[in-house]
Amino acid sequence: MIEMTASVLTKVAPSDGPFCASSFVVSFYVPAKNQADPPAADGLTVQRWAGARYAAVRRFGGFVADSDIGQQAALLDASLQGTKWAASVSDGGSAGPVS
Repeated sequence: MIEMTASVLTKVAPSDGPFCASSFVVSFYVPAKNQADPPAADGLTVQRWAGARYAAVRRFGGFVADSDIGQQAALLDASLQGTKWAASVSDGGSAGPVS
């Protein structure tokens, strides 16, 4: 059995219009002891990240409801505005290294 011991990352791709659904990718950290051979599961894909990666994180408590996600994402985005990280977040993380 694998324990989830670290933060969960959620990438949100907003919809293009009022009748399109937003896309969500939820990632879980696999502890180091399980990384060589992570357990398989239907509908899951293993991503191996090489090199340095950065994640903007906002901590909040309680159970997450669908209605919370947009508000929390907006609060995270607002907290990054005016910082060196804002450009990287606004283009989906493809701005490259931040100095």
